[in-house]
Amino acid sequence: MTYQPYYVAFAAAHGRTPEQQDEALTRPDGSWRGGPFIAWICARHRQFKALHGLPPRVPYSDEQRALFLDWLAAGAWL
Repeated sequence: MTYQPYYVAFAAAHGRTPEQQDEALTRPDGSWRGGPFIAWICARHRQFKALHGLPPRVPYSDEQRALFLDWLAAGAWL
């Protein structure tokens, strides 16, 4: 399975592979708890935008999105 870069970074932040993170967020009935991921990625967007002086509710340009992905993958949010 291929995972999006945001989820790979989320899993790494928790010391897990994406597969291990999926397992950790799967309920006994098989449904997935997405709330922790959504909360985490929203916090990273806020952090990145604050660091770069970007308005919180304005969408990224293509260049800004690429910078965000690089920043996220590098673990710069730690």
